[in-house]
Amino acid sequence: MKPEAILKATLGLYISLFFVVVFFAIAGFFYFKASATKSWPVTKGVIETSRVEKKVISSRSSSTSYYPEVFYKYVVNENEYSGFSISYMAPSYSNYKDAEKHAGKYPEGAVVDVYYNQEQDDSAIIETGISLSDLKIFLIPGTILLLLSLIIIIRLRFVSIDNMNIADDE
Repeated sequence: MKPEAILKATLGLYISLFFVVVFFAIAGFFYFKASATKSWPVTKGVIETSRVEKKVISSRSSSTSYYPEVFYKYVVNENEYSGFSISYMAPSYSNYKDAEKHAGKYPEGAVVDVYYNQEQDDSAIIETGISLSDLKIFLIPGTILLLLSLIIIIRLRFVSIDNMNIADDE
């Protein structure tokens, strides 16, 4: 392999590793922010409405996602607020039935625990922490990026070994 090709491959490796690090840093940020909600204070709230919202993303091939939407009211320090966030990261589903099942956990009129941000009382959720489906959003692409970087590392390692063998033969 020519030195220019090795240089390009090495540059590609550094770029892919940079994106892996950035990707996992962003994932870590969201993970810790979502985990912090577990320590938010709790109050009682009442579910006003619960439904499933369908969103179609148009591109070359359109994809449809379903989002459970829950609207609730809660009181903090004698002030009434309205909330709509289920969790720190909005849950989405590729099929209607799963979204309907999630929304169904919050029937109209139900009394629920509402976790609110003490620094911003109007910021609240009804599910704390981070779910496995939320983690998949980050883990699957991050793992693919990491595997691609490892493939480049392995390829470069064999290329450099082959080049050393060629140099030894000369």
